Amino acid sequence: QSMITLISSINPNKRGNSYRLKAAFFLFLVMRFHSRISKKDFITGNTVDDCVNFTKLPHEIGVRLFEIFTTRMEGGKENGYIASRQLKDKRLMYLLILYVIASDASKEMKVSSINQFCKDIKLDDKNAAMLLREAGFAVKKSGTGDWGCALNAPLKFPPPKRGKRS
Repeated sequence: QSMITLISSINPNKRGNSYRLKAAFFLFLVMRFHSRISKKDFITGNTVDDCVNFTKLPHEIGVRLFEIFTTRMEGGKENGYIASRQLKDKRLMYLLILYVIASDASKEMKVSSINQFCKDIKLDDKNAAMLLREAGFAVKKSGTGDWGCALNAPLKFPPPKRGKRS
């Protein structure tokens, strides 16, 4: 739903919108990858080509997405690619930032609402806000319940997370 709204908001005849169209198309491909791998965070296949064919992505893009967002798993019962929690968060952050790039016509890195996009990628709004804050965005909730974000200079990052001490 959010992709339809995003694509319809881009005027291809307007100067500078070719960049937004490219970002929106790449966002669509990464969303397809995300929808295929997010069910189990694992895709079986003997080679990366088998896994790319399963996701139905262009070969070059599929190979690169598997390099960035998964780890090769060999041995055991099945071979394939797996996504750890950190790689899943990385993939979600990548999706959110791509959405901000593609949806901002003024190139100010602002979006008034990420709610529908979060529903489309099955991500909780609060988790999305946390991921965007970790990327340096200022995230605010409006009175209507919409989460908006903006990238302002100077960047403000939250303090680093510390693991539990044993």
